[in-house]
Amino acid sequence: MQESAGDKCPWEIVTGHWKVRDDNGLEGEVRWSFMEGSEAIRGDWVFADGSTSTEVMGWQANRQMITSNAFGTKGSFWEIEAVNVTEDTIEGHLIMRDPLGNNFEGMFQVRKQSERLMSRLYTGFNDDGEAVTIKGVFERID
Repeated sequence: MQESAGDKCPWEIVTGHWKVRDDNGLEGEVRWSFMEGSEAIRGDWVFADGSTSTEVMGWQANRQMITSNAFGTKGSFWEIEAVNVTEDTIEGHLIMRDPLGNNFEGMFQVRKQSERLMSRLYTGFNDDGEAVTIKGVFERID
């Protein structure tokens, strides 16, 4: 079967080692790498507080979308369905729980600013129905 343009994930920029920080105090690092023989990327996250997460992000060619699932310390997780995927943007729905037990649901966006910088944006609601907006960045380490 010949590969079509839609069979390959257009979001290869994420591979590598990145520092992450958000305006809510989140800090850490992630290493993303393609899993051999697939259009899936593994992310190994280590946060400043010592918590960790393991992520698998994959390209669903027939749906032209990226899905991501991660599981980590103290019951933390996230699930993303990114239905807007271009070479410069991943955008979609996010459900998550952090290691402190805080839950969030809403819109997730990562936008490429350069080869060394990506912006992050989450907008949605917490368990109390309060609106939440979190902004942050990924900065390439190597």
